[in-house]
Amino acid sequence: MPWHSRSPAETRALARALGESVEAEGLVVALSGPLGAGKTVFAKGVAQGLGLDPAWLASPTFVIAAELEDVAAGNLRPGELDRAKENLEGRLLLSLESTSSRMTRLGRAVVTDTELVPTDETLRRIRAVTETDVAAAARDLFAPLRMSAAGIGPKESRFRSAVARLNPALAERP
Repeated sequence: MPWHSRSPAETRALARALGESVEAEGLVVALSGPLGAGKTVFAKGVAQGLGLDPAWLASPTFVIAAELEDVAAGNLRPGELDRAKENLEGRLLLSLESTSSRMTRLGRAVVTDTELVPTDETLRRIRAVTETDVAAAARDLFAPLRMSAAGIGPKESRFRSAVARLNPALAERP
């Protein structure tokens, strides 16, 4: 059943009512939509209706940005890099068992005219990554002063408000 909200307050009120009327155990709700669509407002409303503190919820977009900023500052949790390397190595080695994956890898190298790096060399490169390398990559990815943004929607002010959280100067650009 499609439903269109006219305001964040209306979205939150509907979500709160939904939260009050459902059994919470085992409930799974999938929210999808573009940045600024109101998914977090809706989720906070459901949480409130379930008797939970909506302050516990945060927008995934801003959680990701905060994590990138933290990693860029060199703050990796103990063992995190080792777990990531093990995961990547395992996925790479498992992919070698699939004919489709191997052929896709070969085809990609041919189509993009890039070097086909041998598996042993790829594993060596993965194992050589340091926490300093990860922090440098995060700094490259999370550079608010170099970011650009584009938005489509009925309320430019909502878009500018979201962008201002990352880079106030960017929100002021025409």
